[in-house]
Amino acid sequence: SAVRDQGRTAWDVCRTAYGLSRLTAGTAEELDRAKESPSAFAIARCERPIHFDQYRAFVRKYDGFRADRGVVDFTDMLEYAVRAEDCSVPCSRVVVDEAQDLCALHFAIIRKLFRDAEELWWIGDDDQAIYQWSGASAELFLREIRAAPKVVLRQTHRFGPAIVRYSESIIGRVRARGPKSVGGRAGAEGLLGLGGRDLFHFLDASDSLTNAPDIILDFSHDDKLVLHGM
Repeated sequence: SAVRDQGRTAWDVCRTAYGLSRLTAGTAEELDRAKESPSAFAIARCERPIHFDQYRAFVRKYDGFRADRGVVDFTDMLEYAVRAEDCSVPCSRVVVDEAQDLCALHFAIIRKLFRDAEELWWIGDDDQAIYQWSGASAELFLREIRAAPKVVLRQTHRFGPAIVRYSESIIGRVRARGPKSVGGRAGAEGLLGLGGRDLFHFLDASDSLTNAPDIILDFSHDDKLVLHGM
């Protein structure tokens, strides 16, 4: 029987683990392994013990349910592309935007679809990765572009230097990130807001940010940090 834990059953955990294990599979062989055991990424993200016998039972039930009814889920569509024998698109140049939010399955599809392309451009910023909850990995993006020639955009037109300095004081705590420096829009003001409340107003790049990191430490996990350009 399903035992509830903070509103989630063991079945719910298995469903999440199976989805993440498929999304973080980069090959057909890894997709096959996902049917037998959850990936290391899925285990870490679920934050609850996953019993492998329950996991395999869920996979059989879930796969059987879709097969019997002739329906597919979103990940099925991605998986079909990876498993297809002849799946390529004739293109000479390909540009993939927001590449920092791609998971391993996405990367596998793109490499397969455009394997004959003369140029494949990955556009992204690892500092803006926000889809880890769905299997995306900024590390995959950085690994993909490591040996490639790079064009770095160093000027933002969204906000001024004060917000650049403030955001760098936060993102600088991330250990594994691509090296970069960004310049803010000269003369632009800025406003730091939380839940509709204005917390910190930047007038220019010379403003003191001594207390700004303390504000961040007081935020709960349920709050959302919003940086607005003015």
